Amino acid sequence: MGGLNLTHHAKQRRAKFCVALATLCWSLLCQAGDARAQVDASTVKATFLYRFASYVTWPPQSASGPIVICFMEGAALKAELERLVHGQSVFGRSFVAERLEAASDIRRCSIAYLNGDEDRVRQWLRAAAAAPVLTVTDAAATPNVRAVVHFATVENRIRFHIDDGQAAEHGLSMDSRLLALAVSVRRRR
Repeated sequence: MGGLNLTHHAKQRRAKFCVALATLCWSLLCQAGDARAQVDASTVKATFLYRFASYVTWPPQSASGPIVICFMEGAALKAELERLVHGQSVFGRSFVAERLEAASDIRRCSIAYLNGDEDRVRQWLRAAAAAPVLTVTDAAATPNVRAVVHFATVENRIRFHIDDGQAAEHGLSMDSRLLALAVSVRRRR
């Protein structure tokens, strides 16, 4: 009887070990998948941020000097932006990628990618009010959160919505080709 009990306990320990090992492997696979998805999303978003510059016209007082693409956080996004913009120019303007440290810094940006929780994004959007900054966010458009561009995932692809009215408030003109690529466009009044 004692041998049966020991065998039963050994089987239970083995089963628990196998479940723990499977859980650990699944967790590692999910983390690797999440990391790859994060890098892929960062690559797509960085590419969009860089490409947007070709389809936006800034007011004359902001149309000289480098195009400064700012972002709040994200090491993968930073690395991808720096890779994309290195040695590039649009309309004779070079690019610079900078991390935003404080909301007051947003006015030095040409393009500002704002991510994070809705309250934080709203604070940064208020800091950019009426400044010639192309504001871009992952946050959903609401009456309190209105950027010029809102990224969205549509059919497992990163797409974007454009608020052309918000662009007008920032003194920006959006090329019709970019508007045609958007999932939706909120028109100017």
